[in-house]
Amino acid sequence: LRNVVEQLESQLARGGSLRAQETNALIARYLRWLPEMEAIRIADKDGRVILGPGVDSQRPVDWSDRAYFLRHKQERGLLDITKPVFGRVAGTWIIGLSRRYESADGSFAGVVSATIPLKHLNNLLAGMSVGAHVAATIRDLDLGLVARYPNPVQGKAGEIGSQIVSQELQQIRASGVPQALYRAVVAADSTERLNALRRVDKAQLYVIVGLASTDYLQVWHEEVRYTIAFLLLFFIQSIIGYYIYPAVVRAGI
Repeated sequence: LRNVVEQLESQLARGGSLRAQETNALIARYLRWLPEMEAIRIADKDGRVILGPGVDSQRPVDWSDRAYFLRHKQERGLLDITKPVFGRVAGTWIIGLSRRYESADGSFAGVVSATIPLKHLNNLLAGMSVGAHVAATIRDLDLGLVARYPNPVQGKAGEIGSQIVSQELQQIRASGVPQALYRAVVAADSTERLNALRRVDKAQLYVIVGLASTDYLQVWHEEVRYTIAFLLLFFIQSIIGYYIYPAVVRAGI
């Protein structure tokens, strides 16, 4: 995003306007390098999306009412990361990362936004392999649901943006601690899990991974079975050594 901003500001400083062909080629190059991104798009100072994939110059999409656009108009140097929104150009649920670009005189010229589809985050979570009943969740700092594995989950608890969470999680957020380990029933599937939480401040997200007791106690159960088998074997050997073997010797067998 910084590099795209620099390129746009350089174009405005040299000629007073953006070069569509050059800018779209730059965007295409970045998208080849970063396939997890849905798109990079550019809006002018009025909020009209003018450059990037899927942009229709005859029917421009308007970002002027988006909260991040309004923040960029007021604040310089900001990297804004949105909560999940339904992209007006992308046509799917996305997270947007955006920066402002400026005219040669330092005035606000518009916004550059890079969008990541939520399905990419769901795919990242699905790639984990830590147990048959694992639940991995990404939430925003207000505990709104961003992505979850397994997905989908029926009911309101599985909806994007849902803040239906356990009381334990609410208490951890209120405490302000950056990481925690807690046991709670997960609202999405009513399963009790041992959960590990970490707040990722730069991304403005929480990452939570929960293991059901059937998963995290599996190794313990296996060790118990091995221990019992060993003790039984030791007990049988003791009986043989203490009772049966002397009797055999006395009988001269």
